[in-house]
Amino acid sequence: MQKDSYEVVSSRTLIPLLKACAKRKDLKAGIKLHTNAAAQGLLKRDPFVGNTLVDMYAKCGILTKAQEVFDGLESRDVVSWTALIGGYAEQGHGEEALKHLDLMQCEGVFPNAITFVCSLKACGSLKAADKGQEIHAEAERKGFLERDLAVGNTLVDMYAKCGVLDRAQEVFDKLLFRDVISWTALIAGYVDHENGAQALTFFAQMQHEGVCPNAITFSSMLKACGIIGDINKGKQIHAQIEPMGTLGRDPFIGNALVDMYAKCGSPNTAHNVFSTLPTKNIAGWTALISGYADYGHDEEALQCFDRMQAEGVAPDSMSLASSLKACGNTRTLSKGQELHAEVERTGFLAKDTFIGITLINMYVRCGLLTKAREVFDNVQIQEVAAWTVIMAAYINHAFNEEALMWYDSMWLSGVLPNSVTFGHSLKACGNLRAIVKGKEIHAVIEKLGLFEGDLVICNALIEMYMKLRLFDEARKVFCELPLRNVASWNVLIAGYVEDGQTDYACNFLEQMQLEGVPPDSSTYVCSLKIYCSMGAIDKIDTVHSEIEKRGLLEANPLVGNILVDTYAKCGLLTTAAQVFKRLPTRDVVAWNILITGYCENGFGEDVLQNFEHMHLTNISPDSVTLVCGLKACVQVGDIMKAQELHAEIERQGLLEEDLVVGNSLVDMYGKFGLVGRAREVFLNLSEKDVVSWTALIAGYAENGHGQEALIIAEQMHVDGMDPNDITFICILKACVSAEVIDKGQEVHAEIERKGIFEKNVAVGNSLLDFYAKNGLLARAHEVFSRLPVQNALSWSTLIAGYTDNGHGEEALELFECMEVEGLFPDVHIFSCCLMACGMVGDIERGHNIHSDLERRGLFEEDTVTGNTLVDMYAKCDSLVSAQGVFDKLLSRDLVAWNALVTGYAEHGEGTNAIDLFEQMLVEGVIPNEVTFLGILKACSTAGSLEKGQEIHALLARLGLLDRNGVLGNTLVDMYAKCGALTKAKEVFDGIPLQNVVSWTALIGGYTELEYGKDALKCFEKMQFDHVPANSVTCICVLKAYGSIGALEKGREIHAEIEKKGLMEGDVIGNTLVHMYAKCGSLKDAHNVFDKLPVESVVSCNALIAGYARVGESVNVLDVFNKMLETGLRPSMATFVVVLNACSRSCLLDCCLSYFEVMSKENGVQVSVEHLSSIVSLLCRVGQTENALALTSKMPFPSNAAVWRSMLSICRESGNVRCGRQVYEQVLCLDRKDPSAYVLMSHIFAGANG
Repeated sequence: MQKDSYEVVSSRTLIPLLKACAKRKDLKAGIKLHTNAAAQGLLKRDPFVGNTLVDMYAKCGILTKAQEVFDGLESRDVVSWTALIGGYAEQGHGEEALKHLDLMQCEGVFPNAITFVCSLKACGSLKAADKGQEIHAEAERKGFLERDLAVGNTLVDMYAKCGVLDRAQEVFDKLLFRDVISWTALIAGYVDHENGAQALTFFAQMQHEGVCPNAITFSSMLKACGIIGDINKGKQIHAQIEPMGTLGRDPFIGNALVDMYAKCGSPNTAHNVFSTLPTKNIAGWTALISGYADYGHDEEALQCFDRMQAEGVAPDSMSLASSLKACGNTRTLSKGQELHAEVERTGFLAKDTFIGITLINMYVRCGLLTKAREVFDNVQIQEVAAWTVIMAAYINHAFNEEALMWYDSMWLSGVLPNSVTFGHSLKACGNLRAIVKGKEIHAVIEKLGLFEGDLVICNALIEMYMKLRLFDEARKVFCELPLRNVASWNVLIAGYVEDGQTDYACNFLEQMQLEGVPPDSSTYVCSLKIYCSMGAIDKIDTVHSEIEKRGLLEANPLVGNILVDTYAKCGLLTTAAQVFKRLPTRDVVAWNILITGYCENGFGEDVLQNFEHMHLTNISPDSVTLVCGLKACVQVGDIMKAQELHAEIERQGLLEEDLVVGNSLVDMYGKFGLVGRAREVFLNLSEKDVVSWTALIAGYAENGHGQEALIIAEQMHVDGMDPNDITFICILKACVSAEVIDKGQEVHAEIERKGIFEKNVAVGNSLLDFYAKNGLLARAHEVFSRLPVQNALSWSTLIAGYTDNGHGEEALELFECMEVEGLFPDVHIFSCCLMACGMVGDIERGHNIHSDLERRGLFEEDTVTGNTLVDMYAKCDSLVSAQGVFDKLLSRDLVAWNALVTGYAEHGEGTNAIDLFEQMLVEGVIPNEVTFLGILKACSTAGSLEKGQEIHALLARLGLLDRNGVLGNTLVDMYAKCGALTKAKEVFDGIPLQNVVSWTALIGGYTELEYGKDALKCFEKMQFDHVPANSVTCICVLKAYGSIGALEKGREIHAEIEKKGLMEGDVIGNTLVHMYAKCGSLKDAHNVFDKLPVESVVSCNALIAGYARVGESVNVLDVFNKMLETGLRPSMATFVVVLNACSRSCLLDCCLSYFEVMSKENGVQVSVEHLSSIVSLLCRVGQTENALALTSKMPFPSNAAVWRSMLSICRESGNVRCGRQVYEQVLCLDRKDPSAYVLMSHIFAGANG
């Protein structure tokens, strides 16, 4: 039998060879050397060989063989024990290492420095701080800390790994000498426990003390930067590493750099670093994939994963988990299922619980909760994390009750919830407002002793109580925390922010700053929200600067987006756009924030421009973008673009998927007045909510289709859809449009029944508007007085109601009450009050409002206010002021021109109105119907037939007469007033629809020009055509009857007036008095006069003139005296009639007495007619000398009519001498006057005869 051959070696040779095998981990060569040593009996002869063999097997990871050799040793010293303990510690079997340490000590073998080092490493891996402290005490007792730096460094490392950082710091501080390993151990401890800021502090101190970092230090520091998101510090460390050439030599540092940039939210920079790495291993790929996935670059993450596989790098569990996360984020189910199959194939699902949890999460994110449960049940994962993922899924899908049932099932399955699980259960309680369950879970947390030791749970408790609006409880939990981190402050501050309690939020933010707690991204987000609600731009700018310094604008997309949103909400859109441009990544969310900002501030053009820019950067719009786009189209009036967006919505299938988009389309078409298209979209919606119905109702109501809007509202009720507050507002608007008061009152009753009136001031204001617009001002005032809050809109609506219904005085009284209440009027209220001033002719108050507007700078800013000012001054007959305001207007639109043109026309300054109209045309302003109405009236007052004919020709050319009956009527009136009755009749005949106004204009024209019979024929034709007369028609007809003395016809129409109830107005009564008086029926005239509700100067004048006409001077004077007794102030015309009556009756004393009353007591200016009556009377009573003297002293130019009157009286009295003098005066004024010759010849004939 042949013996195995072996090479004879000595112990001296064998030991170095075994050490070399251990270093190279060359197990094959080590086994061969072991065989040779055994064959030669070296193990028994030399204990060093046995010790070295144990060490070789341990370092090669064959711990069973190391244990076997160790057990076979005849004697075991500290070296052999240490070799085995070190092997177990290095290979992650800490329990075995510590067990052998105890056995070693039991056998009386004392540990050396290396034993302590290995044992402490085992404690660190097991996080066995108590055992570590025992070993620490022994090492200190034996003096190893003072003489062996390795022991001290390992102690620092052990405490750091166990999370006892204060003890690690204490040991570190006691070290007599601190090398790079000491510093790195401490720094790594802080990094591993997520305290990146403290790690950076120690790194700076280390460099200050002149200790050069090594590759592990740099890697730890890069990790620290990633933890706190400090990309600027990360870049500085990168710059330190670059010149050292470490990046090319050490893939560990390269991977750490990739990971840092990825975690700081700069995956593009991470990719650039990764591309330069000489060796791309699985760690680098995983860091890059994770970075993309963590910051929402999910498409890039999946592309990176595919590229890694294409390059032959097999995925590990972490790269698969990150890719599954990306699939979940993008809802890419097909790719997720592919990865699921890969996970099954590689066996990771059975080996790595985290993969199973991530797989469950992916299915959850894709909305397949059933599939997630299936994975959970099939794999039978009992890890708390898996339960927690399912619970989170239920919460994220708003199944909060199921989440709490899942929480209860955990307990029944014997799985103890962790801090995250408790956090989810508390969140579910907050969402459900489940106070009892929340407090029950709080009690469990207290019982388990987790309150004092787990900040995640404590913070979740604070957050739950904030959601439950139990603010005292939340503050109590917060104040009782033994330790608070930045998250504790954040949840408290965020809770107050969400509840709108800005003051509390601000106070706690300031307290946090005073306590020196460093803010994080969430703090900055809360700060921006607080300062935005306060409008504190300076504080927002300060926060912005801090964000910039921390590099968070680039590192955290959420912070950048919130900053853009904050500036947009504050109306600083230029700054918002500047921040937006600096964002490293502009995804659809970032674009939406900017676009929404422009939209909410009314900058539709900017919305559409940014929409186009977004499209050019290959970012597809989502539902939010498209909704903003639709609103912008309405803002700028671009229906074509809106229809393009509708097509895009249809292409993306959003109409079926997203109800908000569908509702916005209905709303958009409604606002464009295309109610048919709005209804079509509405009917095609797969589901309809209250917003859908309300948008359709609003579309019809706002476009004057009130009746249809109410039908839709009724259908909404039939379909079982309850209206919301906005629906009620729209229905009330429809009631106004349809003039349906009863329905509006029904809606009011329902609003009251549902208790909405007390809660929502907007609904109250709509009710107020409904009653005001329907002229029910008492009801409007009642609603106003019951409003829970009377805001500016409430006052504005009520004031506008009084103004629109012609109650200007009451409107101005309300305005004064509003100012007493301390409310500042807006431009709309000012405009209403100016209209009221114009209505009542109160120029003084109008001027005061004008001054107030000037003082507040609103006059220049608001075109409507400027136009209303022009109109007010014009209506108050202060045309110089109206012109002055008009001239100061920065922008003169058509409304301003119309107000001034109409003002001039209404107040008899037709020529000025025509001149202004000409100027308006020169400046390129296109007139509308209102302008033409004003200018035609101006032609009437100015008697400018030629200009009127020009306007007529222009109207005909523009085709306006065919579609606007009011213009035709005004044209008839203009021709009639200019005396062109044939032309007026021609226009009248061409009016398509001849209404009462058309007939009245023509009848009035005939009447005014004393064509009474033609006026009456016209009236008869009007009656034949069954056009009912109005009060103005009746006035014109009565005047016509009076002019031709048609008493019976007058009585007939009087009866008709009484029958129709038209006697309410003063003018009709006065005209009846005038008609009867002209027809000589003074009894009828006096009867009508006595029945008048109010006697006026006009009615008195009509009766006095009637009596004067038939020579009943006594009755003239009787009515006049009664008039004076009632306090009426006679007019100039009254005195003309009375003085004439005195003259005819030769009542000289009476005449002179009335003349004195007229000039001294009534302030009536003396006219030539008054003096003519007195002159005539003086002549009649023989006082011709006095008459001549008075005539020569008249304060007027010589008047031929007065002299002719005197000449006529000289003829009656036969006074030749006086007649001759008067005759000579008449010839001086008009030598060709034939009447003077006739009268003088009669005087001479009378004298001779």
